Amino acid sequence: NILSDCAFVDTAPHNEPHLASNPVSPDHLVAGANGYEFYFVGGTLVARSLNDFRASFDGGRTWTTGYLEMGGFNTATDPVFAFDTQGNVYYANIGYHTGQGGASASDGSVLVAKSTDGGFSYGLPALVHKGFGNLGTSFFDDKEWLTVDTWPGSPFKDRVYVTWTGFESGAG
Repeated sequence: NILSDCAFVDTAPHNEPHLASNPVSPDHLVAGANGYEFYFVGGTLVARSLNDFRASFDGGRTWTTGYLEMGGFNTATDPVFAFDTQGNVYYANIGYHTGQGGASASDGSVLVAKSTDGGFSYGLPALVHKGFGNLGTSFFDDKEWLTVDTWPGSPFKDRVYVTWTGFESGAG
């Protein structure tokens, strides 16, 4: 039982955590969760979710923490991690836009970022699939997952595979 939540705001809730262990080096862990941020714009309370990340090379005794770049979206959820055979870490999530007083979420899209330093930092995310529209008339991606082909004899070794569910809503 080791607390890995080193978030910058201790009072904000965290949910939908994911933890992955490097199969080549089991003490190398990466984790993340939805980390919420609350602030005011004038008299309006704004809430959004940011995907944080954590990395440990000592079996979880110490962690380094940061927030993932959101690829132009103002909210992100559902972190998922996987390692390739070279020690690179892949981080999939859902990026979307939120607004106050209107649609609660729009343009839910699948993003994947790569870390080449073991999960201490990530490059800009790649857009895997773009959702569009607002709730009620939209195609919103959700429930993404990813894995990496790590089978030694595979012709597709280190290929990253991403799945997701597309929720479509509209008239009828």
